[in-house]
Amino acid sequence: MALDPHPAIAGLASSIGGTGQMLTGGLMIALAGPFIGGDVLSMIAAFASCAGVAWLAAPLPLPRLRLRKA
Repeated sequence: MALDPHPAIAGLASSIGGTGQMLTGGLMIALAGPFIGGDVLSMIAAFASCAGVAWLAAPLPLPRLRLRKA
């Protein structure tokens, strides 16, 4: 759905998106790895931190809502 407006470069855009996801995952592992000590609470904290960052970053690529005058 996100690539429908640009069918000519859909493959390129998809590969760039996949690369970004892999790099972000590697960065999160590098940041969270030193704090995970083998117990459940540290893993939960890492998951919660990643979820919080994703929740805060989610509105960035989305268009702003525009209100129409009636």
